[in-house]
Amino acid sequence: LPLTFLFQTLLHGFAAMDSRQATNLAIEACGKAVKIFLEQQDRVGDDGFDLSVDPESLDVFAHQSSSSLVLNLKRHNSWLSHLYSSFTKVFPRCHHQETRFADGWTPHVTLGNFATSNTARNKIFEIRQNAEWITDRAKLPVKAITVFKRHKPDGKFYAISSIPLCKKPSIDRLSRYPVLNDGWSSYYEGQSEAVLGEIERACEFTAKNLDCTAKLCLSGSHALGVGVSGLSDIDVVVHINGDYNSSEVADKFFPDLASRLSDVHPTAKLRMRTAGSGTSSLSVLTAKLFPSSPALDIIPCVLNSNDGSPVDEKSIMAFNATKDLMSMEQSFGERSSDQCMIFRSVLRTVKMWAWKEGIYGASLGFLGGGGWAYLVHHVLSDAFLSGELGPGCNGHDALLFFFEEVKKLDSLILSAENTSLDVERAKARGTMCMIAPVSLQNYARNSTPSTTKATLHAIKSASEDSLKRVLTEKRILERLLERLRESHRFAIVATVKLQKSLKTSDGEMAQAKGWLSTQLLQLLLALERNSPGERHPRLYSNSVRQDSALEVSFSFYIGVNGSSASMSGLLKEWKQHIQTAYPSTPCQFDLAVLPTTNLQPLQH
Repeated sequence: LPLTFLFQTLLHGFAAMDSRQATNLAIEACGKAVKIFLEQQDRVGDDGFDLSVDPESLDVFAHQSSSSLVLNLKRHNSWLSHLYSSFTKVFPRCHHQETRFADGWTPHVTLGNFATSNTARNKIFEIRQNAEWITDRAKLPVKAITVFKRHKPDGKFYAISSIPLCKKPSIDRLSRYPVLNDGWSSYYEGQSEAVLGEIERACEFTAKNLDCTAKLCLSGSHALGVGVSGLSDIDVVVHINGDYNSSEVADKFFPDLASRLSDVHPTAKLRMRTAGSGTSSLSVLTAKLFPSSPALDIIPCVLNSNDGSPVDEKSIMAFNATKDLMSMEQSFGERSSDQCMIFRSVLRTVKMWAWKEGIYGASLGFLGGGGWAYLVHHVLSDAFLSGELGPGCNGHDALLFFFEEVKKLDSLILSAENTSLDVERAKARGTMCMIAPVSLQNYARNSTPSTTKATLHAIKSASEDSLKRVLTEKRILERLLERLRESHRFAIVATVKLQKSLKTSDGEMAQAKGWLSTQLLQLLLALERNSPGERHPRLYSNSVRQDSALEVSFSFYIGVNGSSASMSGLLKEWKQHIQTAYPSTPCQFDLAVLPTTNLQPLQH
């Protein structure tokens, strides 16, 4: 077909939406219409819907002075009429164009406009003669309803919201076997579709003005098909062909891209940041275009315009990051698509479990999405290859197998090159280390001795009964306090509150969060060095926005079995470290030794 993307107009309607409130009301109403539609469907709708087309779906619509080549969707797609009916209930005045025709609303996708109907019919004949044209009914998956708004300066339409065309999955509806299937990613992908389209348009606009080309390449959870709403962001590497290097891209391309996104999406939250440190640092543009959409991290990769190879070390790192994920997918795809589906289900479940256990997030010193993906892939890939997980296994079997295998590990150090500097450093410090197969980046580079101990302890405590309980019942802090009560009489509690002044922009808010995450890790390392014996502090953090400042509360807990009096010297040392760490930052802190039976989630 002569189009890369297919858009079917569901409803025509025009209203003055000059205020943010009016726009939000329109988006809310669209969400209500989708909810009405999904409630009326016999099927659950966890995976979205399909548009069915057949060889006879090509049609011509004749107008007064032109003709349109279309895919007529009236046949085989009764659910579209039900969806249209739901929208007309919410927007009863937005069907003026449809009432002008005797047949009323006719669902179709416009493929092109032609001067005459004969020219359009000749195009149909040309398509049908093509060997790649369908010979039987085919299905096109529908991910979401997108709401567009006209941008006054250029008169073009841009997406302002994406509403998934499936029900939001719920942890409460998990069966006896707690495995998160593909339906969990379908909702996330529905939220992401419009965002990716808008980022791609903005990148192409920016590249054209800078006399280069730009192409998006998905990475991370979205590329693996394991994204979960509320937990996963979207990772994108933008391949830029032009006479630039990575530092020049950060100076030219990213500022222009951010300016374009701010112009078209004035409510978007944008910030520039640096990921990693030293020679391994990468420039990242983080964007959140819509309140309901996942955040998106964009990393530049500058390619040689002659041979398409990365031009410098930073571009090589970004280029190889996408290859890390490709190597995971290919290792399953060559053997069995069923194995790949099992891998995705187990990875989704493990990521959700880690988040609920409070051991998820690279910025907090734990494994992030890439680290958990590498660990799950390492265990399952070997098991599939050796036959330990045979053809009859399912996601539940593989999930239990994963935890049983990881429990056998004394450390979380995985690398094809056991002599690398990162591996030696991790062994000496007692931290995690996971070296990616292609890029050789360390997925656990922010880990500390305490976050490593917490991760291993949570894994060794996991069981078939506890998995569902963790996923469905317990919150992060409640789980932490429950574990303290099981093994310790007392707990040293250090609660630190930091404040950073903010400007009114959302970008300043985002930068402040990054700064505070860094401060948190620095303090955690300082407290680890001054903790008694083998005890390690366990971290809980939360952030709350205020009108003129971002206030973040860090709570550190250490379980002890001695007397509270013997801890007084340690508390004084901790106090000095906190004062040293934040000499000029508004900071409040409280130190105490409390019986673990008295610890409550709302205490701090």
